[in-house]
Amino acid sequence: MGKSIEERLRIIEIKDAAAMAMYRYWRCLDYKLFDELPDVFTQDAYGDWGMPSWRKTGRAEICEWLHANESQSDLRLSHFGHNPEIFVINDKEAHGIFKLQDLVMVGGMKIMAGFGQYRMVFVECDDGVWRINRLNLNYAYRESTQHFVDDKMLTTTPELSQ
Repeated sequence: MGKSIEERLRIIEIKDAAAMAMYRYWRCLDYKLFDELPDVFTQDAYGDWGMPSWRKTGRAEICEWLHANESQSDLRLSHFGHNPEIFVINDKEAHGIFKLQDLVMVGGMKIMAGFGQYRMVFVECDDGVWRINRLNLNYAYRESTQHFVDDKMLTTTPELSQ
């Protein structure tokens, strides 16, 4: 026998809540909503943005790193998330794959563009809010353009300018 209407509705609710958590993450980054960003992650979240020094553990470390790297006043980000595939694991956990296309501008100059894939784990927390528990970003293509102002390379991430 198939799933009941209640079970099918719960699957739809979980998929929507997981997608909304991802969309909140991108919105907070793109619009520099760093006060809202912590609520996107679980306390024990883990994030891997594709480089060894870009792996962070815990909500505080993740948000501190994102703020340090993406809060410059002349930095503009645009994340385009496409084709969400969300798999309900159980009533409190879902996994997701999101295609990413992004653009990074500093001082009106494009310094990075790329596309790739996020692989995510979302969980429903005790307060009923779905949050990111695990984030893994792998770029399939990434182009960086170096621009220098006053003999300093423009960058969003301090590790890249060393």
